[in-house]
Amino acid sequence: MAIKLSHMGKLATLEAKKTQRVAKTRDATQTAVIGNREMRVHPFTVWLDLPDHDTPTLIHHLKVGLPFSSFERFSAAIGLEATKLASTMALPSSTFARVKKSGHLNAAQSEQLVRLSRLFDLCLELFRGDQDKARRWMTTPKKALEGQTPLGMTTTEIGAREVEDLIGRIRHGVY
Repeated sequence: MAIKLSHMGKLATLEAKKTQRVAKTRDATQTAVIGNREMRVHPFTVWLDLPDHDTPTLIHHLKVGLPFSSFERFSAAIGLEATKLASTMALPSSTFARVKKSGHLNAAQSEQLVRLSRLFDLCLELFRGDQDKARRWMTTPKKALEGQTPLGMTTTEIGAREVEDLIGRIRHGVY
């Protein structure tokens, strides 16, 4: 089965696997045409090792809670120890231990991890796929964020939006 991806007027065709995974693409806004259905896909979920990228499936994963393996996958991708990532997400060590033992994050923790993944993906796009530069940028305090790190700002949706706005300004030379 072929999946056609369109992004900013460009059309590409990828061979889809059984899971219809559209991984390894990094643009944040894409649509996939699967059969005769067009749906929005979220390529940043590759950092969470999720099998599908469409919105309804992502919402379902968020409601039931992501598997702990998504946390581990993202931790490895961004180059942070799991305990440091948990601290960034404001998870106390006892809660982190409980989440690890249960094998699932709750809905709020899942939402925050998806937020982090989306921002990391935008940062990767900014740095043209250079993971080391993206990691350094995410973990270095920024004057535009009042001395906070972009990673540290992601504990709230408003903070994450500020980081996203900063990435946009940098991308468009407005910074």
